[in-house]
Amino acid sequence: MASVKPPNHPTTVCCIFEAIARSEPDVLPNSQYGVMNTQSYLQCNGVNGIHPNNYNVLLSTNTSLSNYLKGGKFYLITGKLITTGNGKPPVITYNQNAATYVPIPEGTSIDMINKLAIVGLGHVVLRKEVLTEATDGSLCLEVIVAHNDWDSRAKSYQPYQVKYLVPGTKNLQGTFNIYQPGREVQVTGHVIDFDLTNHMPIAMVNYVALTTDHGLSCGISLLGTSAGSPTKSGQNFVKFNGTPPEPVAGPSGRRSKPIVPSAIIANQPIVDSTPSKINGKQPQVDLNEATKEESSKSDKEEEPQAPLPLPAKKGCGCPQNDILKAAAKRMKRT
Repeated sequence: MASVKPPNHPTTVCCIFEAIARSEPDVLPNSQYGVMNTQSYLQCNGVNGIHPNNYNVLLSTNTSLSNYLKGGKFYLITGKLITTGNGKPPVITYNQNAATYVPIPEGTSIDMINKLAIVGLGHVVLRKEVLTEATDGSLCLEVIVAHNDWDSRAKSYQPYQVKYLVPGTKNLQGTFNIYQPGREVQVTGHVIDFDLTNHMPIAMVNYVALTTDHGLSCGISLLGTSAGSPTKSGQNFVKFNGTPPEPVAGPSGRRSKPIVPSAIIANQPIVDSTPSKINGKQPQVDLNEATKEESSKSDKEEEPQAPLPLPAKKGCGCPQNDILKAAAKRMKRT
């Protein structure tokens, strides 16, 4: 029977880390590519800021041996956090392209206490309401979420858990009912401490999102709203217009859409491209006089109208039958 692949529910973290020492390679002999491990630490201060501790973490990446982190330097790293159940430091696996050097003068340090941002996707295992250690004794929700991710060092999927604390503030107290056992959620917050007994990090929740068991709200409009006017002077806000652009003429002069032929305008001479032949001869016909006669008759029968604008380009086509008949009558008279 084939084994069922566990769902991939990782935890993504981002923070500025200081490399305690230069990266150490974990590769085979005579190899120039493999795993590079760097010792670092994570600054935490607890829920109420009264438990300052630094926890060791291991930064790991699979790259060339020339892409190492220098000891004593600071780097902004985005990666995936995996906690181990054997008491070893948690591992943050990152991509070498996601490590950015942060220039900080030597001898100085930066305050990154409780600044490790975390975004975790997983299933709720346990939830309970507890009182915080603050003097006011405010109520908060303690949620344990199960995660599962691929460990590139162990070459296998590693299950682990993270404890999330949802504060009882006005904007988050209404989300307590979202955390139901077995429900899949995506939680965003920042790591504030570690539970060394159960080998899991503790994170304070900022946002939560459901990934299942919810549909599109009927009150949400799917149509875009009109752009508003600038709210600040001196700034140019570009408005998005949903009107499709007009077709542009290509190199051949043709447009993507057919052009509707315009109406024939009075007093506009028309060139006869195919004159009729009589007895094998092709007499010269004065089409201008015939056009003037026809236009004078139409002016008497119809009311005068405002002249229409001239077309941009003269149409090429066969002349009207009335003009040809009038020209034929004039030829018979002569």
